[in-house]
Amino acid sequence: MKKILTISIIALSVWVISTFIIGNQTEEHLKSYIAKSNKLYQNNGISLKLLDYNKSFLTSIAQVEVNVKDPKVLKNLQSTYKLPFVLDYSIEHGPLFFKNGFGIGLSKIEHTVNLSSLLQDETKQNFLTSIGKDILIESNILISFLKEAHYNIWSEEIKFNKNGKAFHMTALKIVGTSNLETLKGSGEIKVEDITLTEENSSNGIEIKNLLLNLSIDEVVDSSFVFGDFGLAVDNFIVKDDSSLKYKKIDVAFKGKINNVRNDKTTMNSLFEGDIDFKNTLLPNEFKTLKTLYLKMNLKDLGIKGMLDFQKSAQNMQEKQTKLLTELQSGKSENMALLFTQLSKLQEEMSQQLIHALNDLLIKNKTNAMCQIEVETKDNKRSQSMIQVGYTGDIKFIGTTSEIRQEIQKKILELISLNMDIELNKAHLKIIPNNQQLQQQIQMGVLQGFVKENNESFSLNGSYKNRELIINDNNLTSIILPFLMMATHF
Repeated sequence: MKKILTISIIALSVWVISTFIIGNQTEEHLKSYIAKSNKLYQNNGISLKLLDYNKSFLTSIAQVEVNVKDPKVLKNLQSTYKLPFVLDYSIEHGPLFFKNGFGIGLSKIEHTVNLSSLLQDETKQNFLTSIGKDILIESNILISFLKEAHYNIWSEEIKFNKNGKAFHMTALKIVGTSNLETLKGSGEIKVEDITLTEENSSNGIEIKNLLLNLSIDEVVDSSFVFGDFGLAVDNFIVKDDSSLKYKKIDVAFKGKINNVRNDKTTMNSLFEGDIDFKNTLLPNEFKTLKTLYLKMNLKDLGIKGMLDFQKSAQNMQEKQTKLLTELQSGKSENMALLFTQLSKLQEEMSQQLIHALNDLLIKNKTNAMCQIEVETKDNKRSQSMIQVGYTGDIKFIGTTSEIRQEIQKKILELISLNMDIELNKAHLKIIPNNQQLQQQIQMGVLQGFVKENNESFSLNGSYKNRELIINDNNLTSIILPFLMMATHF
């Protein structure tokens, strides 16, 4: 009995001490996370602020302000929303949780808010009148002992009818994980169905299975993210009987953006997406379209240059917004001076953006590729790929005009080019103004620039070090003199 009592006292002491320590650590973790998030979100014009933190032994209450930094955007949004938002969070201290189910971790954070409380009075009244009831949004965040936040956010479905239109959105679901120190993590947003229809009509818009996902592998300089961002929709449907051309659109699409580090100094950036036209009733010239695929790939970019480019663009936006706000207010005594300052700012920032190219472009490594593929319902394909590489060592210094002139003079030494184009003959009819294009293609065939096969036309070419190859023919002596004349005009 004495042994059991001793163990119980020790366990209780450990729990009390752990709860006390964790309760004191939670506020510091929250402050640090908000500070890091602000640096990451500043490009999107969002700012967070910890307004208040009331701590007791077992629980705490935190008040966080969410605001928009851009004065112009803030002014527009304030007519509808109560900005800044002030959100109240209930925090349960670990290591053990008993409220709303048993759990283990550093802390558990809960938040509940009615959607109408975020709206201005008039908008709020219209909102509640339209939907008949409020919409509850709940969030639950578990902070683990590894200092990772595991979050779940969800909302009730929304339904309302107004002015002959009916709107319905199923529950919004957000799940994910984020490291409090590194901000590494992943998350996704799901909505099964969003529908807007007209009364007594099949016309309207419907989105099925909307999915947004984000994965953060690394945050550089508290601002630039390596990772993935994706968007996918199973069906995007638009019906409009009054439209002469597009009576029904039914497409599926998906896309992703990926930033990945190559080594300590370089990175790749990829955008890739495709559209499936599914049951879309397209105009006659496009009715055979099945899929459209687009890919843009930037390779071996200098990370330092990318960071400088981002910071310059950010500084330009902030300073320009400030000056434009003064101009729009009409209260300044010297409007002419403000216009002069704005013009000077644009020139200075343009120079900074161009100067960032010194660390962004790497000789004989940096290249940009764009690829487009089209497939029709008869499974015939056309594709186009163009890749431009940086082969120069130009110094991007001086004024914008001086740099432009220098690039124009040295353009043939600055770039390499690869292209691979194949156009299926059956696809000529879906290209606007195809008669003129057909004449140009036939002229290219006669001159040896274009190859004609049974089913397609093709063009394969490359340029580097003042040598131009098209369809295995060296055309340097024929074409290059004209290019030199054009660039030195």
